Amino acid sequence: MEHQEIDLQGKFWIERVASAPAWEAAFEGRMFYAENLDRLLLGTSTGWLVQAGHASLYDLGLYARKASTNSWSTNQLPNNTTTHDLGSTSKRWDYVYAVTFDGTATTATYADLAEKYTAPNEYEIGSIVEVSELTGYDITIAETNSEHIVGVISANPGFTMNNSSLGLAVGLVGRVPIRIIGPVKKRDFIVCNGAGVGIVAPKHLFSMAIALETNDSPDEKLVECLLKV
Repeated sequence: MEHQEIDLQGKFWIERVASAPAWEAAFEGRMFYAENLDRLLLGTSTGWLVQAGHASLYDLGLYARKASTNSWSTNQLPNNTTTHDLGSTSKRWDYVYAVTFDGTATTATYADLAEKYTAPNEYEIGSIVEVSELTGYDITIAETNSEHIVGVISANPGFTMNNSSLGLAVGLVGRVPIRIIGPVKKRDFIVCNGAGVGIVAPKHLFSMAIALETNDSPDEKLVECLLKV
C-alpha cells in the first residue's frame, strides 16, 4: 500500500489502500483516510470502526480508526426518543441478551403462554399435569378425568413466566401439542385418560382442550390442540 506520514498529532494517513492493513498493537488509535472506497476492504468489527457519514468536503472517502475495545462503559442513547430503530425488517439482529426489557412486544414466534412449576420428575412434551398432592412440588402427572388440571408440558412456549425459577414449563393457554391416545377429529373435546395422556370425550365431561386437527391413528401421538384450562 502507498502511504505517507504527516504531522497529524501522531495519527497515520493512508491513501489508496486495496484492503485494510494488518494492524498491530502499536497501531491502536491511529486513523486512516480512504480516498477510493471501491478499493477499500474494511475488516471485522474487532478490526476497524467506521465513522459513516463523515465524508470529506469533496466526498473522497470516509474516516475510520482501529477499534480498541468491543465493550461500552456508558449508556448508549439515541439523540431523540422513539425516532430510531435497532435493525430493520430486512436486517435483523440475532440473539439479544439482557436482564430487563421495558417495552412492547408485538409478536412471538411460538404459541402458548407458559409458567414454570416444580415436579418430582421430568415429563414428556405434551403430558397433561395437575396440582400435586406431594409436599414440595407444584405439579404431578394428571389422573383420569382430573378436575385439577394445570396445563400441558410445553414444547415451545411463546412466553414463559417465572422463567428463572426451577421447574418445567407448563402451557396454560393457547396452541399446544397434547399426548392423545385413540382417533381424534378436529373440534373434539379432550379430557385426561390417566398417566398424563388425553382422550376424546363427550362435551358434558370436564374438558381441558379442543382438538385443532384430525388424526385417525389409534396409538398415542401428539395432537395440536387449543388449551383452555
